[in-house]
Amino acid sequence: MIKILSSEQIKKADEYTIQHEPIASIDLMERAANAFVTQFEKDFPDFKNIIHIFCGNGNNGGDGFAIARILKEKNYTIICYGFEGDKSNDCNINFNLIENVITINKSTIINIDKKDIVFDALFGIGLNKAVEGIYLETINTINQTNATTISVDVPSGMMVDVATNGTMIKANKTYSFQSPKLAFYLPHTANHVGDLTILDIQLDKKYIQELKSTYFEIDDDFIFSHYKKRNRFSHKGTYGHALISCGSFGKIGAAILSAKACLKTGAGLLTVNLPQKSISIIHKSIPEAMCLTHNESKYIEFIPYENQYNAYAIGCGIGTHQKTYIALSKFLEHCKQAIVLDADALNIIAEHQSLLEKIPVSSILTPHPKEFERLVGAWQNDFERLEKAKQFAKQYQLNLILKDAITAIIDKNGMVCFNTFGNAGMATAGSGDVLTGIITSLLAQEYSPLTAAIFGVYIHAKAGDFAKEKLGEESMLASDIIENIYEVFKCINSNI
Repeated sequence: MIKILSSEQIKKADEYTIQHEPIASIDLMERAANAFVTQFEKDFPDFKNIIHIFCGNGNNGGDGFAIARILKEKNYTIICYGFEGDKSNDCNINFNLIENVITINKSTIINIDKKDIVFDALFGIGLNKAVEGIYLETINTINQTNATTISVDVPSGMMVDVATNGTMIKANKTYSFQSPKLAFYLPHTANHVGDLTILDIQLDKKYIQELKSTYFEIDDDFIFSHYKKRNRFSHKGTYGHALISCGSFGKIGAAILSAKACLKTGAGLLTVNLPQKSISIIHKSIPEAMCLTHNESKYIEFIPYENQYNAYAIGCGIGTHQKTYIALSKFLEHCKQAIVLDADALNIIAEHQSLLEKIPVSSILTPHPKEFERLVGAWQNDFERLEKAKQFAKQYQLNLILKDAITAIIDKNGMVCFNTFGNAGMATAGSGDVLTGIITSLLAQEYSPLTAAIFGVYIHAKAGDFAKEKLGEESMLASDIIENIYEVFKCINSNI
């Protein structure tokens, strides 16, 4: 997985590289600027219009001045903007190497055509307060243009390790140096990053490898290395027996979606535990699934906890009836293996928080933001929400999946893995039910709970991306995610 470093760790990696490569800091800045220009030329090979480069007075501004000089030498049309005031040493060196820098003040007129491109090099990872004054006005001016905006390292105004409460550049692209930053993955700030590209500026790899982090981004390599290829001489019993307790009167679709996803992800056997009146619907919709029912016709009043099942999922569409709460409570008293809890199971637990202590160690909870708020209370910002999630997972020794545009998986030790796959078409009814089925299937196949959580989120998101390619975002249904799970496994198998 991709390690996410703090601003302090990145600064120390810079310093270590400068001392031990060795390389002068100004030459490292030149290396970063060249990496930026190389990526720009790949992304915009035929660009002929004006490039407007806005440079602050710190090292991020120094990067901007170096980029401007390199592009000028390549005969691009450049307008470079700077500010009054003292500059960092390396910024000042690169400022003096470029001619005709426009100094921005209140009377500066900035004309940017929508066909032009803006490079934002105002502030980098060292920013620790909200932007104000002429810098704030400049950010607002850039944000009001229709030109493509590319941020150098981070969108200016963004604080990468603490909550940002000020104005930020709304970038179309961000070319970030060496490592992604935590703020890139959190809802309030992630939307300002645009398309992210990480540029390798050759900081000391051994030093970075030894740096400790609790934050990571899921990548294909992690998935490929953890995938269990099927044995030709296996049988259905090899791949586990899952029990899904889902559905209630008017919400049986949740059970159907979860069950289909479970089978499509490879569980050998599946039993659906559901209200008595719904049994014929399941048999017609999913003939491959077995059914377990009881006397109550509209809601679940009993959840079996026999050892014959390799994995359990509870919650999708079950409602919060008193008898369902009692059934869940009794189940949690007896069950000792990791389970999947979603949707109404989480809502029941939020209303009866004593149940939290009964949840088996390493279980997987999959709340969306509102469900998580019911469990832990409100938060002031995304960083506080993440801290609450880490504390919650540690306190109850659980794996927590915070569903969002960028989903976070938090393990019982506080490690956080972000998933950047997926798309806005997956923001549709039943998508979470599909995820629950996928994860349950992986648990049944004896993936560890944490691996099942990470792998399940990945399969869900990648299947959504395949569905988007075929259908677009607006027309995607949760069932379309299920129908593209096979594409994910084809992709995995072709890469291992």
